[in-house]
Amino acid sequence: MRWMHFQILFFTMISFPVVSAVTPSVVLQDRPRSAVLHLSAGAPEVFIGETVTLTCRVPGEPSGWTFVWYKDGAPVQQLGTVGEGRYTLRPTLPHHGGQYSCQGLRARAWPQRSLPSEPISIRVTGGWVILQTPPQPLLRGAGATLTCRVRGNPRLQQVVFHKDGRVLARQSGPQLHLASLSPRDEGLYGCRATWGKRWGWKTAESPEVGVSVRDLLSEPVMEVLTETPVQRGQDLVLRCRAQLTPRRPGLRLRYSFQRGGQRLGVASSQDRHVVRSAAARHSGRYWCRATVDGLGLGKSSEPDNWKQLTNINA
Repeated sequence: MRWMHFQILFFTMISFPVVSAVTPSVVLQDRPRSAVLHLSAGAPEVFIGETVTLTCRVPGEPSGWTFVWYKDGAPVQQLGTVGEGRYTLRPTLPHHGGQYSCQGLRARAWPQRSLPSEPISIRVTGGWVILQTPPQPLLRGAGATLTCRVRGNPRLQQVVFHKDGRVLARQSGPQLHLASLSPRDEGLYGCRATWGKRWGWKTAESPEVGVSVRDLLSEPVMEVLTETPVQRGQDLVLRCRAQLTPRRPGLRLRYSFQRGGQRLGVASSQDRHVVRSAAARHSGRYWCRATVDGLGLGKSSEPDNWKQLTNINA
């Protein structure tokens, strides 16, 4: 794997004495947390008349939040029932379909606002058959189960799963398991079910559902926040920008920074690192690494562009 390095150079030159100035201190502030939305009841694909409950929370800060709910990017007009971080659609109707997201608000010493959650798509159908998937996008390397459901849950004679018009499986059971997902699993999926009725057999097709696969962790990007050129004695502020895609409840990122082969401090949840009173000895190549806490999954920044930050002020 390639690394993203920033070449940071500090030069010292002989000059006349100057009056020393006070270097402003750098105060690191936590970035707003992202709200996390998940399905606590129902599925992304449901029949008319069923129930869907969405639950919103702000990880690490469970109390004191109220939530604003959005459908297709606009505040919802009380389509469902709101309470304690939950939004319930019951009974579901066709106009309930759409992209839902949420955002946390909290009033303390000053108003706080979380970042919006990743959206969850809800689809409501009045047909006989639906194909249910986990909330999108699915995670690369993980498994996923697709379920072909028939209204009323009758005993099935045959289920045919297909992707992009090509048959994947013919079976009697309603579930298809996809193992170790990769981008090649992306596409349009559907199913055709046959079941018995009093007068014989009935066959119906589900609407197609798009399946997308994403990495859990994006490629980190190293940023230098200090204005350049960096002056000797100035605080050098570095930031490692990465995100969980999609954001999952309970998962946290830890960041570490290195100069050459030297680790700068210990990994922490802080996405910034400050080199106090920069001097010539701080010259070198800087890079960062983001790791999913508890999973051992990590990625490092890439070396696509090295930056030379030159200090010409003695």
